[in-house]
Amino acid sequence: MDMIMDDVKNREQQTETKDATQDHPNIKKVDVKKHHFFRPLLFFVSGVLAVIGCYAYPAPALDAKTGSSFLESLGQFFGTAEEEQPETAIDPAMGTVKAYAGGGGVGSELLASRTLSGERKISLLRQGGKDIPNSYFNHSAFIGDSRTEGFLLYNGLTRAGNYGVKALTVDGFFQKEAINNSSGGKITVAEAIQNQEYDTFYIMFGMNELGWASEKTFIAKYGQVIDTIRRYHPDSKIVVQSILPVSAEKSASDPIHNNPKIVHYNQLIEQMCREKSVDYFNVAARFMDDEGALFAEASTDGIHLNKKYCNLWMDYLKEQVALNNAT
Repeated sequence: MDMIMDDVKNREQQTETKDATQDHPNIKKVDVKKHHFFRPLLFFVSGVLAVIGCYAYPAPALDAKTGSSFLESLGQFFGTAEEEQPETAIDPAMGTVKAYAGGGGVGSELLASRTLSGERKISLLRQGGKDIPNSYFNHSAFIGDSRTEGFLLYNGLTRAGNYGVKALTVDGFFQKEAINNSSGGKITVAEAIQNQEYDTFYIMFGMNELGWASEKTFIAKYGQVIDTIRRYHPDSKIVVQSILPVSAEKSASDPIHNNPKIVHYNQLIEQMCREKSVDYFNVAARFMDDEGALFAEASTDGIHLNKKYCNLWMDYLKEQVALNNAT
């Protein structure tokens, strides 16, 4: 965060317009407050120029933002007017702030406002992660079940840590030998990540645990997964994603994999994240219809997302990256 704000201040200092007297050190700036005899002369000259301007040029329209361009020009000449600054917005690709002369069209949602040097308040606009390439996640690991498998496949994340395993559970994280190792054998996800280096771990568990006899056992095991990753990678970021909903048809016909139960489990997961001090991404909210069910067009079986919605899942993660870089 400090690095981002330092970069913001540096860019701001570079884009500010310099005072004319700074470019010409031999020119001394006159302080009209100290030299009172200049005031009558200033008023006289201003009046003469105003009269001449009225006859010689059409009157400029007043701008609600800056006032009369003529009076503003006088203010700038005598060093009393503050020059308008370009609108500034977050560049999520770099995690920094950049200026947009003219402003507008840089994002759909106001993210935050800050007071920077010179007491100039700027608006930080979220750009929806549009500038973040998929390669941003090359140094991330994704751990989960078949839904995570589909996410990695449809977004072409071939260089990211792929630990998406069909039917994987928080228990299977420690026990299921499903990851190929260098010797041609199989090892568990817990073993596979131990000697790898990742900036961020994105985790999603819960769908295959909805039928467990004890939800407390599920949460306890989920906590052990987080503790293990944190022990192996103390400097890496851990992001827990909510369980995605199922379609209305699937929910109504399945006594285990249904949306009321998913909502309850997500509440337990969110509480666990608060206790463990890890990030919780409510991905599920992005894919819910008005009834809290997965959009019908998002899946053919009511559970697994198609390519379009896996891409929207990626867009959501990029938005969160942009948001986190801006705060």
